Amino acid sequence: MGPNPKNKTSSSSSSSSKKRKPSPQSRAPPAPAPAPAPAPAPSPLPLVITKLPPSNPKDFVNKRIAKAFDTVDSEGDGVYWGKVQRIDRIDNGTFYFIRYDDGDTEHVTWDELREMLA
Repeated sequence: MGPNPKNKTSSSSSSSSKKRKPSPQSRAPPAPAPAPAPAPAPSPLPLVITKLPPSNPKDFVNKRIAKAFDTVDSEGDGVYWGKVQRIDRIDNGTFYFIRYDDGDTEHVTWDELREMLA
């Protein structure tokens, strides 16, 4: 009988010098594109300046302010509006006297006022 083409022996397969192409499933996926470089961080200098108390606190007298409270106001949003009435020096500190539109009052520091400026 002659050789059976369906039953290849190892000697006949090793005689082939052609290289096989890898199947699509065995190929490695392409490397992902490198991530873009992060944008440089903004300079912190403007933030430092805005955190400093004003050189003339009286510049804020008669300025409108808004402050959120946990209680609901007449408009239902918990934001109360008022105005800086005056500057008070208490125990070597500068405090801003606020009178709210509903008649309530309080003293606040520069840091608190900065958050409330409308």
